[in-house]
Amino acid sequence: MTVGTARSADSGLVERADEMLGIEATLDEVAESGAGRMVIVQGPAGIGKTSLLNAAGTAARRRGYAVLAARGNELQQEFGWDLVLGLFERVQAESTEIVRATPAAALAVEMLASEQLMPPEAQSGEYAMLHSLLWLTNHLASRQRLMLVVDDLHWADQSSLRYLAYLAQRIDGMPVVVLAAARPGAATLERSLSMMVESPAAMVRVLRPLSPEGVSEMLAGALGRPQDAATVARCHELTLGNPLFVRELSRELAGAGNTSGVQAVLSDSVPGIDRYVMRQVGRLPKSSRDVIEALSVLGDQCAVNRLALVVDQPVMTVLEALSVLQVGELVRGTGEPRKYSIAHPLARAAIYRALPDLTRVELRARAAAVALQHHEIDQAAAHVLLLPPGAASFEISGVLAEAAHRSMVRGSTKGAVAFLRRQLDEDLGIERQDVLVRLAMAEVATNDPRSQQDLADALANATDPEQRTMLTIALVATMFDTPDRGLALLKAILDAAHELTDSDRFAVEAFRTLFVHLAATKLDLDSLLRGLELLPTDRSFGGRALDIEIGLMRYFRANRPAALERVARGMEDDTLFADPRAEFAVGSAWHVMLGCDAPELLGSLDRAIQYGRSVGSARVLGVAHCYRSGLMLAHGNLHEAIEDGEVSWETCRVTEADGRLLWIGNYLMQALVAAGDVRKADSIRQELKRDRPPLASPIEADGEITVLIAQRRIDEALAAIEEARRGCERLGIRNPVFTDWRSHLVRCLHLRAEDDEARAIADENLSLAREWGTPAGVGSALRTLATASETDELRIEILREAERLLATSSARYELAQCQFELGDALRRVKHVADARRYLQSSLELAEVCGAKPLRSQAISTFRLIGVRPVTSTRLGAGSLTPGEIRVAQLAAEGMSNRDIAQSLFVTVKTVEVHLGNTYRKLGIRQRRELGQALTV
Repeated sequence: MTVGTARSADSGLVERADEMLGIEATLDEVAESGAGRMVIVQGPAGIGKTSLLNAAGTAARRRGYAVLAARGNELQQEFGWDLVLGLFERVQAESTEIVRATPAAALAVEMLASEQLMPPEAQSGEYAMLHSLLWLTNHLASRQRLMLVVDDLHWADQSSLRYLAYLAQRIDGMPVVVLAAARPGAATLERSLSMMVESPAAMVRVLRPLSPEGVSEMLAGALGRPQDAATVARCHELTLGNPLFVRELSRELAGAGNTSGVQAVLSDSVPGIDRYVMRQVGRLPKSSRDVIEALSVLGDQCAVNRLALVVDQPVMTVLEALSVLQVGELVRGTGEPRKYSIAHPLARAAIYRALPDLTRVELRARAAAVALQHHEIDQAAAHVLLLPPGAASFEISGVLAEAAHRSMVRGSTKGAVAFLRRQLDEDLGIERQDVLVRLAMAEVATNDPRSQQDLADALANATDPEQRTMLTIALVATMFDTPDRGLALLKAILDAAHELTDSDRFAVEAFRTLFVHLAATKLDLDSLLRGLELLPTDRSFGGRALDIEIGLMRYFRANRPAALERVARGMEDDTLFADPRAEFAVGSAWHVMLGCDAPELLGSLDRAIQYGRSVGSARVLGVAHCYRSGLMLAHGNLHEAIEDGEVSWETCRVTEADGRLLWIGNYLMQALVAAGDVRKADSIRQELKRDRPPLASPIEADGEITVLIAQRRIDEALAAIEEARRGCERLGIRNPVFTDWRSHLVRCLHLRAEDDEARAIADENLSLAREWGTPAGVGSALRTLATASETDELRIEILREAERLLATSSARYELAQCQFELGDALRRVKHVADARRYLQSSLELAEVCGAKPLRSQAISTFRLIGVRPVTSTRLGAGSLTPGEIRVAQLAAEGMSNRDIAQSLFVTVKTVEVHLGNTYRKLGIRQRRELGQALTV
């Protein structure tokens, strides 16, 4: 049995050579290419993640990187942006220069410099902060290659996690390496981590336990001599190869003394970190124990004067105690003046868990009081949050209320929920109702499952009519899966109509209209609509919402003039964009306008996106980008349909607005299939299927069925078609453009050679499309009918009519498909000249649309007729997409790519792609030619 004396050794990087080589290779790759990467190191507690991060930071500095580091704090998880504040703390002194060089970083700089995070009127502005932080990161990386090191990612606050997820999707355009360490299985991390690793620029490295050879190396380094095989084997068995456990066990061995003491240590049961740490703490003098116990409550980076106040000892006494702790490697000090932290998070957690309840509460109460003396509301609230009611000598409710307000102003609504819920535990008296209402509305904004119960409790106690109406509408909005319950609530509030303002009454009627449509107990919706349509016009919020919902119902029933008239009244100006109550109404209006081919839709969406950017509203941006994706898909601008769809998808996932994902996914799947990325479309389909809410079947049906048909999974496609048919029937939806299940059914039946049945469905589909009356709708239905035609001559005749109609619409991709099918049909009957003309037109349009599969089909068909196609793309400003036009106009005005990216909330890489496409389509080579080319 060989044992020696303990000595200091860097044991953290034993058997980590492969991981370090991988990180160093990433640093070199980013330095050479300028394309950023994210590396996430995963492993259980004590496995050596922190040591690896420290070594990586040293390697980055040697390569000329600026290194910014921070770690998640378990006690600060409720505070929005806590980790970000630590990460960028050092840049505060440069705020003026940063804002001058990169105006888009101003909001982030303001947060870092003053903690006046956002004006109250921009409480929905977390998206603006994400964008601003991205540009702050970009600015820092433009001066010097940048490495962001994040330890204990599993303890990071949600807002900071969303920033890292947002950065991961855009990091390839800047020389930045993000290195983060996390324990696996943390529930708070799961969603954001999945978004990070989805980025092509991200990779995950899992740290494995040490082998017996690695344990032997660590023991030799720590004890000063190699150990015999039996000792190594027993140590490996006890520690399971965990480096932290090996280190602590070596301390035990070094202090064991004689052979019998060593044998006692090695014969012990499998130890835990708590036992290791508490044995060390038990050997400390009382003053050092008091200090380390206080540090376990106060957290990292604690100033000695603050520590002295909490333990109620002179500063010099505390410094002496800290010296003892540093010698024992239990505490580390950093910076000047020194700030102190317990050396390892596991040690801190062990000491904190071992505190008697009374000691823990007393230390928290003193820490909160000291923070308040220094006007540090966030720090005080972090401690108050964990205090039982009545445990503090000061008034707790006000601290929690202020912390909740600050969280809302930051855009961290989940943090506000935590503080408001804790505030309810206090004796609030008559203020309780107001706090409960604030809590319930914050829970609604975060999709908290407790919102229904809290809204119901608040509603039961509400006496003010306006508050009752507001709470009723908010509660009903959580009941889309139980519409009959929602109807009962709405009836109750309408029974007290004398207490309602006109706007509130109209708003309630708007919800009642929607819930009658959804309810299983069918009421006479048509009679209800006729009665509501007789009400006088009202320009209030409620009146506009009612107009839009009436328009939506008329849209479902295929009455296009009535639908468009009502929606136009509701959306006659842009005032609804700013009203958070109007989210569903505005989305409904855009949906109707999209189905009606309303020319006003693009302008409305662009203005909404501009508004959303100006206030940083993820709510507005998520919905507007969703419907702009649908519009770009309808117009055949596939690249932009995907771009807008991905922005909306990411925005809604980052803000956990999962209810919108079905709508976004529907457009994204169709656009991706048309662009040739069936695999990615199918991944979206599978994600949507995993967590699909009730009543969802018609919403994403077009996208799902399109993917399945593209994969030739016809049986599954037919099952999805039948589900969509039943859903539309249940909801009374006759409009063929809402879900085009009939066209999909015709194609599936045709693939199965069941053309007689297919023709009957196609005839019905065409009849409904003619009733709806848009050129795109009728042209598409004619294409469907042609699919099942009995003869080539009849097919050509139908396709010619479809082509004439589609040529008058904005549906370029639909037109390109029709022209290809017409050209192919003409080829079959040997009309080569006509076939060539339509195939050439289809090829050119497919190129403009970005429809790679259709382009390949057209080229293959040209080969069948023995003719080489002309592969040049149509030129001219008319071929530019709306996104390309926006970028080109700003470039023509003299803005740099960087400035354009900041203005449009996109990356520089996106700007470069749009400009490259624009130059090619306009036939120009230089930026200065843009102005003239755009006017031609």
